[in-house]
Amino acid sequence: MEVTRRFWAAVGAGGVLSVLGLVFARPILVVGAGGIWGLVVGAQLVFVLRLLALDRSMTITQTLDSPFVTTRGTVRWSLEATLAQPTPLEVSIVPTFPVTLDVSKQPRVTIPPGETGGWADATVTATVAGTTTIPRPTVAVSGTWGLFGEQFRRGPTTDLTVEPRQVGDVHVGQGGESVIATPGGRHRTGEIGSGISPAEVREYVPGDTVSDIDWKATARLASPHVREFEVETDRQTVLLFDRRSRLESGPGGESMLAYLREVALRFVSAAANLDDPLGLYAIGDGGVTDEVMPRADERTYEHIRSRLQTATPTGGAETADASTAMEADLIGPGTARRNATRLREAASPYARSLHPFFADGTRYVRQIADRPLFGAGKAYLPRIDGEMWVVIFTDDRDRTEVRETVKLAREHGRRVVVFLAPGALFETELVGDLDAAYTSYRGFEEFRQTLAGLDRVEAYEVGPGDRVEALLSTRREQGGRQ
Repeated sequence: MEVTRRFWAAVGAGGVLSVLGLVFARPILVVGAGGIWGLVVGAQLVFVLRLLALDRSMTITQTLDSPFVTTRGTVRWSLEATLAQPTPLEVSIVPTFPVTLDVSKQPRVTIPPGETGGWADATVTATVAGTTTIPRPTVAVSGTWGLFGEQFRRGPTTDLTVEPRQVGDVHVGQGGESVIATPGGRHRTGEIGSGISPAEVREYVPGDTVSDIDWKATARLASPHVREFEVETDRQTVLLFDRRSRLESGPGGESMLAYLREVALRFVSAAANLDDPLGLYAIGDGGVTDEVMPRADERTYEHIRSRLQTATPTGGAETADASTAMEADLIGPGTARRNATRLREAASPYARSLHPFFADGTRYVRQIADRPLFGAGKAYLPRIDGEMWVVIFTDDRDRTEVRETVKLAREHGRRVVVFLAPGALFETELVGDLDAAYTSYRGFEEFRQTLAGLDRVEAYEVGPGDRVEALLSTRREQGGRQ
């Protein structure tokens, strides 16, 4: 419970009367002081009882017209408060919105004395992808005489899932031809044993169990035969997702990372549908930003999906030397967090609008200063036992690093799938020059074919479908002129 200025004024007035009564030997003044103090105590008791009754009778609901929205999209938020019985107290209910949400107006629900409810709404704009929780509203109560007040939180929290804006026509292919590539599910091992997929029928030999006899084949071949089955297993899929600053390239705000993310999310859905173990290692400019060991449960799938949806290119300045933890704190993420603290404490609307961008300072779970994509594969892939499908999402700017990462990933019999965002499809300086873009694309295609020629490796291009079609048209025109 909070006391107001009126409370201190009443207490002070009683104190002055009591002092004057003692100085001038006027008992009536002392009695007056006691009367004032008695009224204050009585008012406090009445306020507490009314506050308890209010808390028991009040119901607050906080809702959104949709629990999902894309970045820069809007949803309608509403707050309703009802009282089972009127109260003589003045009640005001104020919501608190996270800094990642912009609100059209600052809403407030006011319930005057004697009323039984109120309602307010506002338009909310989401600015940052991820799951945002709108906390419980704050209820402010003041007494009839204004001597006491109280603030407390009541009502439910509300979650809003903010998804990144999806890019347009996503092309996944080889040499300009669209293909579908989504591993997952149960996979053959090539070994014979117990399983569910028929492999071959052979003649019965002593030691075979009677349950393995194929009676139809026995009747057809006039001698006992057994059917063997191929062993099947769940294949784990590990995603190496590159989110370095250079993947921010792309015209019209449609970046390399945005297109690669769309394909990666398809892998998450496929793994979830088929109960395949799935893991994720996201790589920033300074090392590994996300580490999720392969597991086959809904919590893991949702966590990976959330991390991919909220992934943004890390800042190039965040590249850190792993030699000392102190240096890692002084560069990039540490600076961002300190700036976020200062902005959170500032009261200006400008600081409030900047806070979410600094608050999202990248935290690295492992610092890798040199060739972080290759370093992540070298550090984490040997830790995972069993058959594995390694899926790499990156661009073709550092082809040596990509090639070495693929060779590392295919060790120990692992299968590798590479999804590359060609610079020819995204670099803004090539957007207006199709001939130069096609020349660059031809170089990329030679590199992609080199990767695809390695054992147990598949390589695909990812980019805007309309851009690919424009380059293919350029190729056809050049072929016609030759």
